[in-house]
Amino acid sequence: MSPCHRTRTDDGAATVWAAFVVAALVMIFGLMLMIGAVASARHRANSAADLSALAAAAYGPWGEQVACGQARWVVDRMEMRLRECRMNGWVARVEVITMVVGLGEITARATAGPVAEMSPAEENTGSIAGSGRPRAVSGITDGSGRVGERYRRPVDVRQERRAGFTRRSLPTSCRQTVTTDGGRAV
Repeated sequence: MSPCHRTRTDDGAATVWAAFVVAALVMIFGLMLMIGAVASARHRANSAADLSALAAAAYGPWGEQVACGQARWVVDRMEMRLRECRMNGWVARVEVITMVVGLGEITARATAGPVAEMSPAEENTGSIAGSGRPRAVSGITDGSGRVGERYRRPVDVRQERRAGFTRRSLPTSCRQTVTTDGGRAV
């Protein structure tokens, strides 16, 4: 055999295989980044929808325009877009949109309102006291004299210590939650 006629060998094949492996790893990494970006955007959109619905529900007594203005303010600060805001009585429903670069839009919806439905008797009774507008302290409404008000009298909140834990105590007619200690109601 002359030196000019070499037999074919697999020299350099490892370089080609290594290039394919690196390309596959880069594609997997890119896919994982896209999935992470979508998941992050989804969580942010859900958070914005929840917060804007709570803001709208808190300002619901002032009307839909004011309530939805508060929802829009929250969504704008979170750098998203408010597609829809509706008030149905005391219940706020919002829809928020965010963009994922190169992938499109993600939509999130949220609803916020009172914990329990009011009875027809509560809805039809007149106001007890107040100016007809809810009082607000640091953005939290604490009730008013409006028709359909949940709490018709000032709420007395006291700190009580019992058996090593602290709980907020409301008058019996206003309690909405049960505190448990080791699985039994307290």
